[in-house]
Parts: sequence; structure tokens; C-alpha cells
Amino acid sequence: ETTHEAMKGILGCFLTNLSLVLIVSSQPWSMMKFKGENTPSSRLWHSWVISSPNPPFKPILFGGLSSLSNPISETSLNDSWTSSLSFSSEPSNWESSSVATGRYGHCAVPIKDTVVISGGYPNKDQDTLNSLSFFTVYNTTSKEFNDMDSNLPHRYWHASVQYNATIVLFGGALINPDFTTNVTNRCDIFDTRDSTFGSCTTENGPSSRFGHSLVASLSTRLLYLFGGQEAQGSFPSDVWMLDLGTKSWTRIEIDCSRYSCPNPRIWHIAVDIGPGFIIHGGANEKLKPAFLDDIWYFQYQQKGSYIWQKLSAEGTPPARFGHAGIGINLNSLDLSGNPYALSSRNPSAMLFFGGQGGAGVSNNEVWIYPIAFTNENLLKTVNTPATKIVGAVLIVILTVIIQIFACCFSRQSVRETAL
Repeated sequence: ETTHEAMKGILGCFLTNLSLVLIVSSQPWSMMKFKGENTPSSRLWHSWVISSPNPPFKPILFGGLSSLSNPISETSLNDSWTSSLSFSSEPSNWESSSVATGRYGHCAVPIKDTVVISGGYPNKDQDTLNSLSFFTVYNTTSKEFNDMDSNLPHRYWHASVQYNATIVLFGGALINPDFTTNVTNRCDIFDTRDSTFGSCTTENGPSSRFGHSLVASLSTRLLYLFGGQEAQGSFPSDVWMLDLGTKSWTRIEIDCSRYSCPNPRIWHIAVDIGPGFIIHGGANEKLKPAFLDDIWYFQYQQKGSYIWQKLSAEGTPPARFGHAGIGINLNSLDLSGNPYALSSRNPSAMLFFGGQGGAGVSNNEVWIYPIAFTNENLLKTVNTPATKIVGAVLIVILTVIIQIFACCFSRQSVRETAL
């Protein structure tokens, strides 16, 4: 092989891997401020959803558990809260009401002006729920809650996501009559247009699990599942992809020996933002510490490869699990004078509410994490101090050097094998 051919091969390898260079810029965390004392109580395993990622932002909070001291004997919460999020100097506010059977470990997804709530664990000596509950918000004072019987299993700590007019539910924990627990890998599809049910359970799909996450990608039109805990107590860190058109699951192969990957976990949050999804926090009793505060970005397919990217930021919130998160678009907002380090360079942000950490106490905090992407996988300047910009540039340069050496080593290994 000539020097010219070798350099050509290295360049081709480098260009193939260029799409894997840093695409998310680190930004500082901020805790949001709210008016007055009328705020939701501290909780975990609740739901917090938003009907649209575009303004005005009015996410809806429902249910949960006040404490983890003894979850089976604790009384689950049945209150709902509507928040009007403000990103100006004016604090946000909350409005409350009590609506339905209290529960925790349920799922909630928005369909236009209605939130569809599935499953959950109510109170001591009660079975988990299998109904679908429709919580409609007509305005700030008029709300309606209706239950619909279903053939869904009684479960909690499952995952659910909305895609167009359908709702997909996967996995979860099942409470037996003797209060022992089973875990399922059942996958259900509910079509809100005609109230019909379908199945997306396959023999080659994800294993039975609970405490996992499920997100729907608007960019790839696919669903992605991550993490959870299996029946035998193991913590898978796998990522699965569901094609609703064919109802087929595909396990995504990620080379964690070459690229960093997050630790396995349960009860984390996952939010679809931009060309990927972001995860934060969670728990894993086999790790030290068992509660996590890290944040990772999973980039959807780039030239046949998938990667995780660990993000870092100033002001990281304390480790927690059982919180709930949403993603929002900031493009159309006037962010001048906002107190949350947001700028016009931040097209998106992730927010989360509540959760519980290592101190054994739940909380009612709302945290915001702004996100800045590079343009077409090329580094662009973001509105951060010069030291951060220099650091980001150095990271990209180092990544490029590593890619070149990896390509050289790969080609040398192939040559030696051939000889």
C-alpha cells in the first residue's frame, strides 16, 4: 500500500468518524423561581408533562409519593398542578386541584389538551391500576377527569410515550395478589383516534424490566428505550429502537470500549431534544454512590453509528431519582434579562421536577438545563465565557487527534492480520 493510499484511507476513516465529534455544548444548571407559597409538595415517582414543547409553556404535574420511607404504607398523592413557566425576570406560578385516584409510578402523556394517565400504584392493600385516565384541562379553573377500562395489565414503573395519535406503553412491575412482584416486557399501543388497542410485543424485543425510559424521536420517527431493572435484579444498560410501522424492535449496538457509556440505572429521566435524547440521574443499588447526578446525551444515528456523550455543567443539582422531566423549545422567546443563563444560542432546554436523593428526602425543586448544539456537527461559538469556548475547542481538537490515531491503528492491525 502506497503512502498516498494510506493517507487517503486515514482521511476517509477520519471523515466517517467526524460526525461523532462533540455536538452538545455544556451549559450551567439553574433552579427556577416561583411566586408565593402555593407550590406542590415534595414528591417522587410523579408525572410532569407538557402538551407542546413550544410556548406558552404550561406543564401539568400529577400524583406521586411524598416519601420513600415505606412506599407500600405511604398514601399516594392525588393532586394536580398546572404551572405557567416564565423565562423572564418574573417568577413562574402554580395553580392546583385534586382530581382522581392518587397513585405513583404511573405514566402520563399529552394528546393535545388532554393528559392520558396509565397504571400506577394507589395505596396500601390496593392493586395496581390498569385503567386509562383522561385528564382534560379546558382552562386554569375547569378540569375534567374520566377513566376508561382497558385490557392493559395492572402495572406501575412502566414507560409510556406519545407518538402522533398513538400511545405506546412498555414493561413495568406487576403486583400479585400476595403482593409479590413480577416484571413484564409487554408492549401495548393505544390509538386515541378510535380507542383501539394493539400489541408491539415481540420475541426478539427488550427483556422484562421496570424503571426504564422510553422516548419518541420526531427526527427519526422511531422510539428509543433505555435502562431499567430486570426481574432477577440485574441492571441492563442497553438501548432498543422500536419501529411502529413494522412493530419491530432492534437492539442498538454501541461500542462502549471505544466511546463512553452511562452506567445502568432505573428511575432516571429521558427527554427527546434535537438529534437525540438526554438522560439525567437515576439509581443503581450496585453502584457507589447508588444515586446519580450525571447527564448524558444519546445521539441518533450518524452514518451508521450511535454514541453517548457525557455532559458537564456548573451548578449540577444533587443526585436524585424518581423525578420527572420535559423538553422545551426556546427559539421564539425573548430571553433578554432572564435569570437562568439562557441566550439566543440555546435552542432547547430540559427541565425536571422533584425526585429524591441520597439524604432520603424528596423535594419540589424545578431545575433547568439549557442545551446548545453545534451546527452540522461543526463547533460553533456559544454564548459562554471565553474559557469554556477554549475548553470546547480543545476537546474537539483532542477528539480529532484520537480519531486519526484510531484510524491509523485500525489500518495497521488489518495490514498485520493480512500478512
